[in-house]
Amino acid sequence: MPKTKGDSVRIGRQYEEIALQYLASKGFGFIAKNFHSRYGEIDLIMQKNGVLHFIEVKSSRSINPLLKITPAKLHKIIKTIYVFLAQYEYSCDFCIDALAIYQDHVAFVENVTLFFENFTAYNT
Repeated sequence: MPKTKGDSVRIGRQYEEIALQYLASKGFGFIAKNFHSRYGEIDLIMQKNGVLHFIEVKSSRSINPLLKITPAKLHKIIKTIYVFLAQYEYSCDFCIDALAIYQDHVAFVENVTLFFENFTAYNT
């Protein structure tokens, strides 16, 4: 039986809960989850050491979940971050992170914009 949109949302929320528990165990404080703007959604917003972390949660059973974060997706995340910062009047440092769940492994990549800049530079 094929997956429905509802199944995908439910599964995504389960992975976000795994991510939330993982990050809490690493000392991150919870700010918000599933923040929406007209540009898109940010899965988790956490804080650690005075820095806001906007976290994209990705999972896969067959490929590296980080490959699902495209430049277009990053652009939407950045626009949504600025909506969040303006709406809640935050004025602190921030970064965009990714938490990948691949099979039974969790990988947390801080500041993915640097990762993608280096990846792009290496592959050109």
